[in-house]
Amino acid sequence: MLIDTATIYQPSALRAGWNQLTAKALATGLLTSAMMLYHPSACAETNRTWPLNNPLVSFSATYSVGNNFIVAGEAVVELKHAESGGEWRYSLKTKPKGVFKIAGRGHLREVSIFEVVNGIDGDIIQPKLYQLRQDNQQKRSIDGSFNWDQHVLYFRHGSDTDTTEITSGTLDRMTMTLTMMSNLTDDFEDTIVDVFDGGRIKQLQLVSQGSETITTALGKLDTVVVRSSTVGGSSRETITWFAPKLNNVPVKIEQRKHGELVARLSIKRYEADE
Repeated sequence: MLIDTATIYQPSALRAGWNQLTAKALATGLLTSAMMLYHPSACAETNRTWPLNNPLVSFSATYSVGNNFIVAGEAVVELKHAESGGEWRYSLKTKPKGVFKIAGRGHLREVSIFEVVNGIDGDIIQPKLYQLRQDNQQKRSIDGSFNWDQHVLYFRHGSDTDTTEITSGTLDRMTMTLTMMSNLTDDFEDTIVDVFDGGRIKQLQLVSQGSETITTALGKLDTVVVRSSTVGGSSRETITWFAPKLNNVPVKIEQRKHGELVARLSIKRYEADE
């Protein structure tokens, strides 16, 4: 059962909520809330890989973005397989509406290019390139290039460049969602994952919140609910409702701060290749 959080309407807060949602909640997304299956005995292993239990399926999903008071725009998430070669492209693009469009805020584009490669325990998703652009602001732009031969990530955040070591299980926040979608099962409990997010590697803790049947624009759907937050404590958390009937695509994502709703994504349309 969805419980709305009462908050005071402030335009500046809503603009902030739009940016926080599209840059944080989706992807980690899709969108941001991104969760992974794990086997309970391995929940503390942050360098493990995540074999795909189900093959990836190309799809497109459209979401409304807003909160309890306003719809700020739309977000479109697409997974496509390259016409040649083994690469996949997973993307998020937001389109603001109303006052957000007039203010020129809320434009976000996030892309992950990845391959499915043979790992020790089976096929795994391995990110190659990651890019984030938000409102044409250079200081918010992020680029990442994964060198798996050297296990090094080369990245740029704004005008700063750097490198960092990565483990075999490191994902960006877009591919983390896909890995979850391919692996999520009823016995998921919790895990910790290394994720490239916000220009650095973070550890995210993902915890099952059980199952729930919710009403969406696509009708009533049974979902598996997962909460994600930064290891070590954070005022923010993301709650994601995954729908097994739709190949575990997220059908609702909420970002909360100190327990209060900041922004919400709600699915409007979904198409998938059979």
